[in-house]
Amino acid sequence: MMRQIRPVNLLIMAATMYAMRWLIIKPLLFSVSSSTEVEVVNILTEWQFALLVLSVVLIGAGGYIINDLNDRIEDAINKAVQVKSQAGNGVYFGLTGVGLALAAFVGWQVASFQLALIHVAVAISLWFYANYFKGSVLIGNFIISFCTAMVPMVVGVYEVVPLQFSYPELVEKYKNFSFNFVAYWIIGFSLMAFLFTLIREGMKDVEDVIGDRAANKKTLPVQYGVKVAKYWVLLVIFGTIGTIWHIYYHYLSDKFTMTFGAILTLGLLYQMYAVWKAETAKQWHTQSTISKLMGAFGLFYAVGVAYMIHNGILL
Repeated sequence: MMRQIRPVNLLIMAATMYAMRWLIIKPLLFSVSSSTEVEVVNILTEWQFALLVLSVVLIGAGGYIINDLNDRIEDAINKAVQVKSQAGNGVYFGLTGVGLALAAFVGWQVASFQLALIHVAVAISLWFYANYFKGSVLIGNFIISFCTAMVPMVVGVYEVVPLQFSYPELVEKYKNFSFNFVAYWIIGFSLMAFLFTLIREGMKDVEDVIGDRAANKKTLPVQYGVKVAKYWVLLVIFGTIGTIWHIYYHYLSDKFTMTFGAILTLGLLYQMYAVWKAETAKQWHTQSTISKLMGAFGLFYAVGVAYMIHNGILL
């Protein structure tokens, strides 16, 4: 069961959400309060936010379980793991159901049930991914990358959307004022989460190609060969590097962003070389793990953002 739930991945989800709240949203709202003389605070209380985090973690845990239940053949070959299905289905529905209920409750607390639709979309996406699209050419990769991107995005939806309607005095005092600038930061983190996950999913497809072929999956390396899959991974890595520097040159031209971008770029360039040379499943697994660590390393950028906001370097 521990392998099915993947506690480390769930911990990263929770850390990502708290980083968005404490290192991005709270410092930005503090900056707004200082410049407008209107005290702007988070709409969600700490316990409400904790329930929101728990809802995402539970849905994520359910997603891992349903994914493993549908990967028994592949896992037996690729990972030498057997998954018992009878216990897993009930746990999956229980975790997902409680997660959706918590999301609806928190939405009700801030007067908008519709906010929980983002959880519904992710839960449905994870189910279709596990049952129909994981073994398809790239579709499954995009679905799981979308779901990963929704982890920081859900914080923006629950935190920023209610803010737009909670401070009419700012709209009256400052023409065309909105909290969209907060949302832009969250979107940026979501975009990078999407790209790094897309890289990792491409690597995992090649790593698992033997088991996927035995299970009659139709992933990119199974359908078109490992060489084509390599080109795809290299293309996504190249696009990620381009995105990092596009953001730097057009939106965040500070020294910290430049340094952080340079570190990520060096890591990605190394991965391009390693992917080009990779031949064994172990080598692909190593690169997949490194990609995961690099994505998690991106959270440290939020620490720098908080520092720069508090010291007036940003905004």
